[in-house]
Amino acid sequence: MDAINKIKGFLLTAQIVSEVQWNDALKISQDTSERIEKVLVEKEFITQQEAFEILELVYDAPYINLARELVELDALMLVPEDVARANKLMPISVTPAQLVVAMANPQDLMAIDNIRFLTSLSMKVYFSFEEDIMKAIDVYYEKMSLLPTPDIILEKGSTQRRQKITDTQKRDAMGTIKFDAPANLRPVQEKSALEMVDDIFRMAIECRATDIHFEPVPNGLLLRFRIYERLHDVQVITPSTAESIPLRIKVMTDVNIADPSTSLQNECDVKIDEKILRVRVSVIRTADGERINCKILNQKHTFANFWNLVLDERSFKPLQDMLRRNKGLLLLASPPGSDSESTLFAILHMIANQNKSIMIIGKGMNLQYKGINYIRVTERFSYLDAIRTVVNQDPDVILIDKLSDRDAIEMAFRLSLSGQVVLSTLETYFHSAETICGLMKKGISPFWIASALNGIITQRWASKICPYCKTEHYIGEDDWRWEFLDIKTKSKKVRLYSGRGCNFCDQTGYYGRIGIYEVLNMTKRVKSELIKRPIPDAIHRLAEKEGMESLKDNAMKYVWNGQLNLDDIFEIVI
Repeated sequence: MDAINKIKGFLLTAQIVSEVQWNDALKISQDTSERIEKVLVEKEFITQQEAFEILELVYDAPYINLARELVELDALMLVPEDVARANKLMPISVTPAQLVVAMANPQDLMAIDNIRFLTSLSMKVYFSFEEDIMKAIDVYYEKMSLLPTPDIILEKGSTQRRQKITDTQKRDAMGTIKFDAPANLRPVQEKSALEMVDDIFRMAIECRATDIHFEPVPNGLLLRFRIYERLHDVQVITPSTAESIPLRIKVMTDVNIADPSTSLQNECDVKIDEKILRVRVSVIRTADGERINCKILNQKHTFANFWNLVLDERSFKPLQDMLRRNKGLLLLASPPGSDSESTLFAILHMIANQNKSIMIIGKGMNLQYKGINYIRVTERFSYLDAIRTVVNQDPDVILIDKLSDRDAIEMAFRLSLSGQVVLSTLETYFHSAETICGLMKKGISPFWIASALNGIITQRWASKICPYCKTEHYIGEDDWRWEFLDIKTKSKKVRLYSGRGCNFCDQTGYYGRIGIYEVLNMTKRVKSELIKRPIPDAIHRLAEKEGMESLKDNAMKYVWNGQLNLDDIFEIVI
């Protein structure tokens, strides 16, 4: 029941489901004895990916699908079948220092201690469903029983010796058990433009893509999907079909095809089957033809990423301190296209209540809350116009989805100095201290920054290593990355992780994303340093002394626990 309450808390807090939907699903779950998350997925209140992410948060352990995992015989031999059944766990793999297991309840400390005492190994715990664990125990332990016994009685006396089981015997006995491993991205069949475009959008949803790219190439159109910030080639569409694809996309997304401009864009709703997609379409005419980017704005697989921030104590405490202040400016600094809006709205949700007047200014309203007033920015009604209009309404909290030009930034500072709480984003690759100096280069006085700025959250995204094909490797002192690790150890090598690629992650080695954060709280000492010596390095060092965790330190935590590839974080922290 405690787990169910946690799931309810996550879903209702993030407004993924309503109270009515939750009660409906809970009643079905109680009547049919089905798991609540399974009912929510069947009712299409949440997606399967969201169910996995929520369960990982509830149990504080990554989910693993035993149907797609090949269990090692060496791990099975360490844990007797009756012990595995009693503790509802399945051994998966083993190294000289660690045993990897899947548990129905990863927070069962007594079971973990039992296995740790039995094997004298440290434990790496994953979450899996109880019925899947019991099914895996039935299958694998039965196969293990077919192996020749390793204990052989010699003819002379009762002396025993161990017979090493060969790799061939292991493979023959265990086999490769994969029940429903998904296939690679299937090719798009040659159809009419109308059917093909619908199929492409349908496939993009299934593959968790956030962007669909159509790029002109000599032999047609290259179709590419962006999945977890990485571009993947899908198929080259033949010239005969490619000619009508751009026109079909323009018509279905209401782009003005009569506009002679080199660049066209529009944002609208597109219906695919029973789903309504919010799509932002951008068309650019190049020398080779029209290049089209369709960004799907309401793909709901980033829901749990913000909880990584709020559950990280070193990041969450300074954020709480900033949000307690009843005036001032809070900036979220992130590169373009890094889903800063989701984080910004999550922060807004933390401070919103019925006693506060809240107004939001922006171009695309992808996320909305009831009881909040939205002001849409257009070409004729700029950000500066909207901010000046909002001042007359005397709101308590103002959210501006983007600050770009100097006048809008200066107006946001004026609002925060006059007593409002202002939340906004800056599209930049700078770190927190560098962002402060970037504001000064735009003409904002250090005294204004010290007086009005509550803090800066620097956000980056990194692709998670696929948990189903994660492998270990070691690097030593002779590796060029050793100095970057900046560790003090007597060992001449350290263990890192990477994904080798499997069917589950489409042979990429990655599945899902992790939010990397640097939260700079503008304490009195940081403000004093800013006024005396506005140098990024000096501000950064003092902020770290004041408790700030740098992007590098935050990212390296995920490298050490096996969720991030070391090579992938260089572009984040350098």
